[in-house]
Amino acid sequence: MIGHRMIASLAVGIAAVLTLAPALGACGGDDAPPPALPTSAFGVGEAEVTDGTTPDAVDAGDTDGDAPGSDQEASSEGSSARLELRGDIDEDLRLTAEQPAMVGPPPGGIGVTWSEPLLNDRLTIAGVSFTGIRDTDPTTIVTLFVTSGGAPTLFLSNSGECAVTIDAVSTGGMRGSLRCRNLQAETGGETIDLAGTFAVEV
Repeated sequence: MIGHRMIASLAVGIAAVLTLAPALGACGGDDAPPPALPTSAFGVGEAEVTDGTTPDAVDAGDTDGDAPGSDQEASSEGSSARLELRGDIDEDLRLTAEQPAMVGPPPGGIGVTWSEPLLNDRLTIAGVSFTGIRDTDPTTIVTLFVTSGGAPTLFLSNSGECAVTIDAVSTGGMRGSLRCRNLQAETGGETIDLAGTFAVEV
């Protein structure tokens, strides 16, 4: 199936980021940037990488509009993710973290998938570890696989379409929130706004 093939390709790219994570965290700003991972169907933007210590202004996280979850607190419980999808797909998802999950403080890497086994809906956040707010880029990648209506749809953000907030991360777990605007599907013409929270304990 197309969804399985694309997820397999993404997994290879994400694995490359996680392998390079410690080196990326230790490198200074003058080093050459890491190789880009698979891009979305509409190209790569100029997403700025921050050090994660001071939150930057993030377009995707702007709460002045009517994106879903505007009054949603950036918190969650246990090892779950709660997502609100609005747009061409209108769904509220409750996902559970898969184990093993890889989390650790900077300059390490993170790689966590939350899923709903019966429907095969899944969210993955992978890349270098940080705290604060960061736009998605080739070192901070979000993928979402949704089977709404029986039609599998894959969304990929690595070009600033989403803002990821990590409130706390350690070897024992991670918690934060996620917001995306006008996120376009890789496997069709659907576009969604997304807001939610996530947490994992290991």
